[in-house]
Amino acid sequence: MDALSDVLSTLRVSSVLSSRFEGQGSWALRFPEYEHIKFGSVLSGRVYLWLEGEEPIALEEGDFYLLASGRPFCSASNLACVLEDGVATVRSKRGADGVARHYCEGEGVPVSLVSGRFTFENDVSDLLLRHLPPLIHVRATDVSSGALSHVLSLLRLESSDLHLGGEVARSGLAALALVHVLRAYLGTSPQVPEHEDMT
Repeated sequence: MDALSDVLSTLRVSSVLSSRFEGQGSWALRFPEYEHIKFGSVLSGRVYLWLEGEEPIALEEGDFYLLASGRPFCSASNLACVLEDGVATVRSKRGADGVARHYCEGEGVPVSLVSGRFTFENDVSDLLLRHLPPLIHVRATDVSSGALSHVLSLLRLESSDLHLGGEVARSGLAALALVHVLRAYLGTSPQVPEHEDMT
């Protein structure tokens, strides 16, 4: 077993916090620093995402992203908008069904996405995070076939409507998506040096 496999085999997800967001019109949100890994997948539409101080990227329907630096980040439908407090806005717009609906005036492609945060039980996560870029963008066209595509399709289904046991299903699928995204990224990148301590 190589060093990367050692890391993934001992990585224990402590919790997966996930939620669904729907946005319409012109809006822009800033989110603060966080621990471990943030993730998201676009269910429909398009949204811009960027780390504070970096250039925005456009996320299209079916795209998946991981944020691993802990740095503040922003998302927007319109890059010309003034940034609002993302946490406060999402909390204030969340309905009884758990979906945050942020409907604003102005131009902007409607978007629906599921997002959340992974936290881990053990210290091996520090080693993994040191070997990940701040932002991983997995395009839908890059995973049009294969296991990750099926996992993201199921995650999209479980997040698109209320289902019995949906919270449990979303958590399990998100954790599975994490493994497949890491495999896809790290499979084409230099592996963790074997001499590093992973305990």
